[in-house]
Parts: sequence; C-alpha cells; structure tokens
Amino acid sequence: RMKNEDILFIALGASAGAVAVLALAGLALFWCLRRQRLMGGRRAFYYDEAGVPLTAGEQQDEEEANGALLGAQFFLRSQPDMSLARPLRAIGSRRGKHHFLISCSVGPKQQLLTMANIPTGCTVNVKADSHRAAKLMRKFHEHPFIAAPLVCDYISSRDALITMVPWFTRGSLRDFIHQDNPANPFSKKYSSQYTLKHSLVEKFGRQILEALLYLRIQNFPYYHLHAGNVLLDDGVCKLTDIENGLLLLEPHHMKIMRHYYPQVDPDVVCFAAVVYEMVTGCELESADAFAYDLGVRKWHPKIKSVLESILQSTASAAPSIGDLIKMDLFSDVALPEACPRRRENFTQKEENVVATANNAMLDYIRTGMAQPRPGIT
Repeated sequence: RMKNEDILFIALGASAGAVAVLALAGLALFWCLRRQRLMGGRRAFYYDEAGVPLTAGEQQDEEEANGALLGAQFFLRSQPDMSLARPLRAIGSRRGKHHFLISCSVGPKQQLLTMANIPTGCTVNVKADSHRAAKLMRKFHEHPFIAAPLVCDYISSRDALITMVPWFTRGSLRDFIHQDNPANPFSKKYSSQYTLKHSLVEKFGRQILEALLYLRIQNFPYYHLHAGNVLLDDGVCKLTDIENGLLLLEPHHMKIMRHYYPQVDPDVVCFAAVVYEMVTGCELESADAFAYDLGVRKWHPKIKSVLESILQSTASAAPSIGDLIKMDLFSDVALPEACPRRRENFTQKEENVVATANNAMLDYIRTGMAQPRPGIT
C-alpha cells in the first residue's frame, strides 16, 4: 500500500505537469493572437523578427502583401503548368505592386508574376478588356529590346492586373549598375554607387532608344522608363512594365518630366535620367542636380553632349528619339539583330485604347493629376 506521502508527491507532480502544459498552451495562444490576420472585424498586428510591432504603414503593407499572395495562389490554381516558387517581397519601389517568382513547365522555366492594383484613373476597362490588352501587347513580343507580358489577366477578387515576363537572373539595369541581387527588397538595395564603361553606355543606350522608337511608332504610351524598368538578358536591354501606361500609373520620373514638359518629350527626359544613372551611379533627381554635376564631374564629351541636348535644351532644339539615335554616341552601335520599325496592325478598338491611354498619360504629366475616365468599350 502507498503511503500518504507518496500519494501527495504524485498529486503535486501531476499538478505541476498540468500547470506546465497550460502555460505552454497559453504561450502558443498568445503567439497566434499576435500573428492573426484581420478576422471578425478585429485588426491583425504584425511584429518584426525582434518582436517589435510594425508601424501602421508597415502593418498595412503586410496585410496587402498577404492578400496579394492569396490572389496569386488563386490565379495559379487555374494554371496547371505553373507553380509558386516564392514571393519576392518589395523588390520594387512602387506600392500596390507585388512580385512572385513562378516555376513553369512550359515556356521560360522561371517567370516573374507581377500583380498591380488598378488605380481609379485607369483608362482601360481592365475587367472587360484585359484580353484586348494582352492581345495588343503580344504584337510586341518579337522586338528584341522589349519584354512584353507573356500573360495578362484580371483578378476580380483583388481588382488587379496580373502580368508575367521571363525572370532574368541578372535583374534590371539598376541592379546591374549597383551590383545588387534583384531578388532583394528595394529598401536594402542601391546603397553602393558604381558606374558603367563608356562602351556599355553606348550599347545599352542604343538598345533602349530602339525600343522607345518602336513604341512611339505605335503611338503606345510608355513614359515609365527608368533603370529599374530595363531588364538585362545576357547583355541585352529589354523594356518592361509597358502596361503601366495603359493602367495610368504614376511615372517614376514624374517630377522631372513635368519640369520639362511640354518642351521636351517625356520619354526623352526619362532616357536622359537612365544615361545619367549609368554614368554617375545615382538617380537624376532634378535638372539642378545635372547643372551642378556639369561643374564637378569629368564627363565623356559624347555623353555630355547628349545630356546637355536634353536637359539644357530650348523647346526648338529639344531632340526627338530619332534625333538621339543619330547622335555620335549611339549612331555606330552594332545591333545584335534587325530592329523592327514598322507600324503594327491594330483593330479600331485597339487603336482607341492606345490613343485614349496616350492622351490620358500626357494629361497626367501636364497636370500632375490622373483624371478618372470611363473604360473603353
């Protein structure tokens, strides 16, 4: 028979074990409550790796990113040849755009899926016309210096446009200039400053100009050129995010474009900003920055001539895209293959979409405000 002391010892041990289990359960519940999303009208709270609560803006970004992930997973359920490799969190500077690395069994093995929220000023009725936009941009696939979307689809649950382009491991021209990993978050990139050789400035500049000229022949609205929107594929530049003009998204270089508009073509101003970044390793923030650099930097004469012709021009002397191609810096560059300069055949509805979007983008640049417009039917 067990003594009373033994019975008491066993009871105390069982009680201690129960308390320990309850404590662990309480800790687990506490952790889950800290990490829960928006449920039952209560707001979720997120913490960083050190356990510090995120700011209100960071909380919103976290919720937005989680919602975009669900939207991407929902889209991929209908794509049997594709699977999610991993989210690429905040690799770009634009809020409302989310990126995912996709593994594909058909076509390029790795592709970049981008989900962009539709702004209120969008000129295209994306819900009804995403197929039309996709068909329109497919006409640009054969151009060697344009990365036109392979996929273009509307996600009603997110009110967002999904596009997909091949994933290039070298990343963007900006990644190349600053020697950064394209998959890293934007906030952790571009702190180091490097410059490109004169031969690369010539080569990349001519390739970008050919792509701009082709889009201009189509009357297609771009106005979103910057070093982050130029992908590098084995030493070849390819313009990307060409759908931004259709969506009426705010251009990266809006401030400096507005400074020169209408005296200088907005695409030409953006091109000058890209050349400036290739040469200095810094983004062009303003016309004053270039004027200051003229006196403190040593410039290659041909590069200096190009930048001065754009950033210090008068309305009557401002160069066009075609004029820039003929300048000494770019005219003798050998292209890897023939570049089409033909006018593509658009249907009347496609012409209407392009013309309306182009006019809306120019109004946006002129006024600094996106004007809500009805969709094109």
